[in-house]
Amino acid sequence: MSSIRKQLKGVVTGFLFVILVYAISGCSAKHVAVDQIASMVDTGMAAFEADDDMEMLKTAFPGNIKLLEALLVNQPDNYNMHVLLARLYGSYAFAFPETEMEVASLADDDEETGPGPTILRVMADRYYQKGAAYALRALELKHPGISQRFRDKDLSSESIMELKVGDVPALFWYGFNLGAHVNLNKNSVRALAQAHLAVKAMQRVIELDQRYYHGGAHLFLMVWYGSRSPMMGGSQDKAKKHYQAAQAIAGNELFLGDLYYARFCLYQAGERKAFLETLKKVVASQDKVPELLMLNTVAAARAAAYIEAVDEFFD
Repeated sequence: MSSIRKQLKGVVTGFLFVILVYAISGCSAKHVAVDQIASMVDTGMAAFEADDDMEMLKTAFPGNIKLLEALLVNQPDNYNMHVLLARLYGSYAFAFPETEMEVASLADDDEETGPGPTILRVMADRYYQKGAAYALRALELKHPGISQRFRDKDLSSESIMELKVGDVPALFWYGFNLGAHVNLNKNSVRALAQAHLAVKAMQRVIELDQRYYHGGAHLFLMVWYGSRSPMMGGSQDKAKKHYQAAQAIAGNELFLGDLYYARFCLYQAGERKAFLETLKKVVASQDKVPELLMLNTVAAARAAAYIEAVDEFFD
């Protein structure tokens, strides 16, 4: 783990150097400095995701977010910065307030020591909405007018087909953040009205580059189809196909697929034994792939909470 800490230290040191250049340079040099920081954060995300010190990461994410937002004020049309902020907000919301919400909602009230599920849900939802807004702004920078079409809930074939491979990062984090917002607000008609935008965004990501972010678009659609009844557009067959597609891309290294397969598909099928066996595998395996430590640590934390609450799932 020392090598990961060195990478993180290198990223921070680089930030300080570029900030110094930024402070004393002219306008064009400032733009170069902002681009350098965006590039360093993008590269540094690998170091973030290769660390399982969740307390350190919980502190590090907000600092990087606020640094990028401060720099974005001076270069508001920086596409890469918008995409990075969308990714940082989405990753932070998923790894921390939403995961803490999941664990807290399944724990006994007497054991609750931090913010309750309601507060955590509001926090996660706020960050997801910010992430979606940054991703949409990134798409707008390349495709003027598309943000208004999205706000009008118009993601017609013409609109979606104009997005190409280079738009995949912004489109993925738009769908990820928006979909998470919808999932946290299933009782909101306004939120549910945006659901098809997230689905179509992820479907387009799969058409363009299904391997992006460990096959994350497949995982998204697996959860989407697996968590809904047939009357609401759910399909266990479709969920399983997306699970298999994600596994084919990430292999047995990313355990979020197993986590979600148990939580939604095996749970819906009433397969308690397979549910427990799959989740126990997730808990036991999070340390095997260094570059995915953060995501697998999150998966393990959720899996442990689901195992502890198995009687609530299968009462």
